[in-house]
Amino acid sequence: MVQSTCETGGSGQEAHHEYMDDRESTNSTTRSYETKVTDLDLDSLVLCASNLSLHDLTNMAMTCQRFRDAAYSDTVWEIQCRKRWPSKQLYSGHTFQYCGGRDAYVARHTATQQLRYTDPMDVYVQLLPMAVNHLLLDEDVVTVAQGPIMTVWKVKPFEKGHLDAPNVSYTLRDHNARVTCMRLIPAGLVALRNIFGVRNILVTSSCDHTIRLWGKGRSLRTLRGHQGPVSTLADQLVGKQGSPPVLASGGTDGTVRLWSLSYSNNSRGRSPLLATLHGLEPTIKELAVAGHNPALLISAAKDAKLRVWDVMVTPSSAGVGACVGTTKGTFEGIPVGLKSVDSICYVGGGTTIKAVDLRTMCTVATVASHASGVLTFSVSPSGTGICTGGSDKFVCHNLLILFIVGFALLVM
Repeated sequence: MVQSTCETGGSGQEAHHEYMDDRESTNSTTRSYETKVTDLDLDSLVLCASNLSLHDLTNMAMTCQRFRDAAYSDTVWEIQCRKRWPSKQLYSGHTFQYCGGRDAYVARHTATQQLRYTDPMDVYVQLLPMAVNHLLLDEDVVTVAQGPIMTVWKVKPFEKGHLDAPNVSYTLRDHNARVTCMRLIPAGLVALRNIFGVRNILVTSSCDHTIRLWGKGRSLRTLRGHQGPVSTLADQLVGKQGSPPVLASGGTDGTVRLWSLSYSNNSRGRSPLLATLHGLEPTIKELAVAGHNPALLISAAKDAKLRVWDVMVTPSSAGVGACVGTTKGTFEGIPVGLKSVDSICYVGGGTTIKAVDLRTMCTVATVASHASGVLTFSVSPSGTGICTGGSDKFVCHNLLILFIVGFALLVM
């Protein structure tokens, strides 16, 4: 019995060893087919690096020389360039023009972000003998509005430190009354014919109750519907991403009107006017699109109220169903500016500029004040700085410090 037990135990050990040998053989076979990072060629590494953020690319380049070569590839930085400046893509036909590798990206980023001072240069141009109402810059093109007439100037680039005198490209005279607002929208978002080669479409509002779209030196389309002068246009197109582009306008008739830009002259039986929003308010002075939600439109009127409209909500017959928020007494006097960064809306009027949280519709801070009255202001794209101007002074503020101090005082 003892011998039998030993024999049985011996065969069990042999079976166990055979099982272990098979498993080790399988593991060794699996390891032989594993791919290591060092086995990848440079093209594969570049493909992987193309999906990384700038921070991850920096870490990758600091790892080793092979990763550095992949992270510094022109293909990687071409993709980063398209992500960083999508609105600056230049097309020749339908082909994206190459915008440079890493050095070009860094140089362009430095040029756009670095605060640099350049001695001002005077260029004298001959204008009409009337006040300049509006001025619009589009890279090397300057559009000046004087009354109902707009003059477009082509400014040549700096050459050896000198700026050549601009040349008049054309004059736009189709408006019959003073131009009240000018905006630029990408040509690719508008259903217009014969605009090949046009980068941006000029949109203007006027006291003649109309809105006009301009391109190639002429009026391409006229939008009619306001019962009085059109006082302002939204600072950008409104609507969620993927939805048809919508232009918003405000007038002295106390209405906000939404216009379809996908409308064409061949759209028979359709009107470009999508909706009319009524809020029982006087003249609409300013319109802005919410930074945190492009479907929300903010309006400021002479009654010192801010109203928030959801353009994705179908308004009732009275036009009030789309109003989703209202503030009262936010600013004094007539609003002179309206700008939204993320969920914070800045509005200037009277002697102050105030910040309103659009999520709660409450004033969270008084950003700046001018004893003689606020004339204008501008917020940086990052939302960290604001410049304000009045007849008494010009001031730049760090919004981060203002909000930190304001929050500290609030919790004390």
